[in-house]
Amino acid sequence: MRHRPAHSTVRGLCVVFDLDFSRRRGYLDTLAVQQDVLRLQSYYAARGFLSAQVGSRVEMTDSGEAARIEFTIDEGPATIISALEVTGLPYNMSERETLDLVGIEPGAMFDRIRLQAAKDSLLAELAERGHIRATILEDTRHSDQGTAQVGLGVRAGPRFRIGEIRVHGEGAIGEGVVRALMVQREGDYYSQPLTDQSQRELFALDAVRFASISVTPGGGEATAAEGEATADLDVQITLAPEQATRGGLGWSTNQCVQTEARLTHRNFLGGGKRLALIGALKNIAAEQLSGSFPCQDVGSVPAFQTLNYLVRLEMATPAFLSGRNTLVTGLFAETETIPDVFIRHAVGAEIALSRTISRDTRAGFSWTPSYTGMDERTADVFFCINFYFCTIEAIEIITGTRWLSPVAGSWRFSRTDDPLQPSRGFYVAGDAELAASWTGSDYEYLRAGFQVAAFQELTRSSVLGLQVRMGALDAWGIRGLSPDAADADTDLDPGEGLAHPSKRFFGGGAHSVRGFGQNLLGPRVLVAYVLEDCPDEIILNCVERLAAESPRDLDQRPTGGDRSITMSVEMRHQLGERWGATAFLDGGTVWDSSTGPREAVVTPGVGLRFNSPIGPLRIDVAYNPSGAEMLPVAFSLPNGTLATLSDAVSYDLFAFDDPPFGRELLRRLQFHVAIGEAF
Repeated sequence: MRHRPAHSTVRGLCVVFDLDFSRRRGYLDTLAVQQDVLRLQSYYAARGFLSAQVGSRVEMTDSGEAARIEFTIDEGPATIISALEVTGLPYNMSERETLDLVGIEPGAMFDRIRLQAAKDSLLAELAERGHIRATILEDTRHSDQGTAQVGLGVRAGPRFRIGEIRVHGEGAIGEGVVRALMVQREGDYYSQPLTDQSQRELFALDAVRFASISVTPGGGEATAAEGEATADLDVQITLAPEQATRGGLGWSTNQCVQTEARLTHRNFLGGGKRLALIGALKNIAAEQLSGSFPCQDVGSVPAFQTLNYLVRLEMATPAFLSGRNTLVTGLFAETETIPDVFIRHAVGAEIALSRTISRDTRAGFSWTPSYTGMDERTADVFFCINFYFCTIEAIEIITGTRWLSPVAGSWRFSRTDDPLQPSRGFYVAGDAELAASWTGSDYEYLRAGFQVAAFQELTRSSVLGLQVRMGALDAWGIRGLSPDAADADTDLDPGEGLAHPSKRFFGGGAHSVRGFGQNLLGPRVLVAYVLEDCPDEIILNCVERLAAESPRDLDQRPTGGDRSITMSVEMRHQLGERWGATAFLDGGTVWDSSTGPREAVVTPGVGLRFNSPIGPLRIDVAYNPSGAEMLPVAFSLPNGTLATLSDAVSYDLFAFDDPPFGRELLRRLQFHVAIGEAF
């Protein structure tokens, strides 16, 4: 099949003057037209159409004030490669590897642009293997039959070892840290990718503003006859100011207005150690907006709309015991809201060690002891429905302050081309978390998660992405908690399988299945305010009436599950330098292993992206196709004890009153605003 340049590519080669009144007005230059003819001939010749003929015609309008330019192209026959030979390969590079890198075989169309790309790939591979002075000579012979014989002569030159590494400008961070972060050592064979990785590791150090690594000939040229030589590396460091202050302001539908301030010392006590004091506020204005748009996912009742805060002091130590390790230690105090589930108060510490295993692989280990409790006004429904702690006294006991001290391990392998907006490649990640008496935890459980994502560039402006996430939780209860603490009329074991609510799985939201509000995919319970809505009515009749006539008077409260699987498919299209659009399909389910899997729900949607300096800002709208569900109902008795109805109630938030199509469609649409891609 012949390669024919796309119309848009040819247009990019020409100097075109727009004459339309709505565009920038230009003027006809006949010399530029002739230059365009030469450009087109050169382009077609480079693509293998050596006999291509290009003509041009300029027509003036009757008024003489405008012109129409027409280019006529006769591309002629394409030149075919009849033979391709690569000679002069070094001993550490096989012929099969070379042909795979070249990617051109006899029978392919002669394309000088592809040929140059093949030579560049060969030179890059040679540099990766230490042949930094390699050159490639091309010998192309054309025949009268329209074929070409191509020969590539490789002059690899000596293979270079690293002689001396010299560090300049390291100042107060010390030469030892710089050398520890270098991936290559003196005596290693030189590799350009490893040198680039060393430069990235130095850039990642907060104390470094700029880092460059240059290669200079060493003193070992006498060994070149044996196929080896030496090269020295000069590492130039430019330090960043030691103190830095940063602030931020943001907004999302599930945390409302947020603000953060950070004070940083980039070289605390030398060695490039970073000391940071961080303060953050979330849910700002959520109470004043009463959980309405644009903060509709913060929680359905006023208790969830209160202010959240975080205060954290942390120190990061690079090159801890090894240049591949980073140690982070910290202290924190926080109030955190999980919308419609619970509010958590905690003070604690963290010790985390991360290690760069290879250019693509990182692993981490952490221990996070925290003394944590929950707001009983918000966690009562969760503990009553899931674990049968329903009286005021029982809820006070179960939400009391205890130690949550898990040890966790994580692993990530990434072959993506961009960490924020990947267009090619894939990543695989897994994590596991264990809490037991020997970790210092009152909560005992094992939790694991796994995710994989892949990206494929379809065109220059379109990317297809796919992600799958799954997780499982096995909980063994709270150490030292007596079953008598619960007070519920049930034959089941109260507290069995109890885990801290933050460790259960919830679905729905801007980073999950976007057809649902925050945490609303999976097991849920309806909360009825019977003392207000049903003062003189049988409770079951009242709840059924509310569900049929005014379902929004019943609050949906997620209870989470111990198993989860979700999937997302996205088609991302760049509309310009700043703007992009997305079409997506999310699906998944969350369930309790004791009751079996729930039916998965698939939600389609579209979104808009704006590429900001802090990452993509996105607005997504998704369609929820869910029908009526049978949900349990919880309500408060006059003495404050929670109770549940023995029968579930049919609940349909979208079509309960048989609305017209347009109104039902609007009800089913779920809006999300967030920073960063969904995956």
